[in-house]
Amino acid sequence: QTCALPIYSEYREHRQLLVHLGDALTSSNENYLAEQTRKILAAKELRDYPKVEERYRRALDEQGAPSENGDASVFPVELRYSTSSRELLFGLARWLTLTGKTEEARPLMALVLGQFEETEARYNEIKMDLESLPTRIAQYDRAIRTARDQLGQILKPSYARRPEVLVSNLAALAGTLAQARKLFPYALEVNQLLAWVHLQLGNHRSLVESWDTAPAHDRFVTIPVTIRFGERKNFKIGRAHV
Repeated sequence: QTCALPIYSEYREHRQLLVHLGDALTSSNENYLAEQTRKILAAKELRDYPKVEERYRRALDEQGAPSENGDASVFPVELRYSTSSRELLFGLARWLTLTGKTEEARPLMALVLGQFEETEARYNEIKMDLESLPTRIAQYDRAIRTARDQLGQILKPSYARRPEVLVSNLAALAGTLAQARKLFPYALEVNQLLAWVHLQLGNHRSLVESWDTAPAHDRFVTIPVTIRFGERKNFKIGRAHV
């Protein structure tokens, strides 16, 4: 079972970067935004998640809106940003949310909300995202607690003697984690747990997809290797498949 996200949900926040600009677009900023969006999407498609955040921050710096550390205090509240900067700010805030960095995302989201008038269509969307964040965090934390309880049961020695029960409970654990991942797809904890599940089930493609989120959180992955010595007849020699 894979827990891959639908393409639409993965790319929605980036496609919307250009959708809501309307009459504010000029030929210069339209080209600029299109280029920045292309770079962000390219980084995401390559699963280079640190570069996604870096591209957002670099684009904001080029627009004159500082973005150091995702700290909203570096953004002068009284400054009204350009349409492109507002959209990039919202994109960064949403990306931080998707990676589970909610403490960084929340003040940025509040700042972005203050950059829009209540009559603008974008205002209600941002307001809904901001107001729903505590609920999403609570749901995510609850799912992770449930997953850890399920993991504790799986790790009991008795499961090693009952493989059919082990596989069934691994599938249940994967389902719980899939719900958590829908809330924060690139968060560290849920992907760490999913990587372990995929490793047990031999789902190597999904294992790598979960591991790919680690660099976005300044984490690194090591792969344990078991080395055995013996006669050739004791080893099954075959062609490796990638």
